Amino acid sequence: MHRRGLATADEVCAVQDGAEWLQGLTDYHRFDALRILDFAHAAEYVAEIAELVKGAGVTIAEKVVGETAP
Repeated sequence: MHRRGLATADEVCAVQDGAEWLQGLTDYHRFDALRILDFAHAAEYVAEIAELVKGAGVTIAEKVVGETAP
């Protein structure tokens, strides 16, 4: 990261899965980095929430959340 100029870049973006340890790593190197949650992981989190909501008895249209992986 040093060779790529991370420390001197005007702007830095961190695309990651949102894991707590990655937040700490990003904070260590560039606390001001823009953090972007990658789509695959974001979709996984939304699907998990949808399953919890369905488990609580709330009806959710499949077109809203799509099908979840088995």
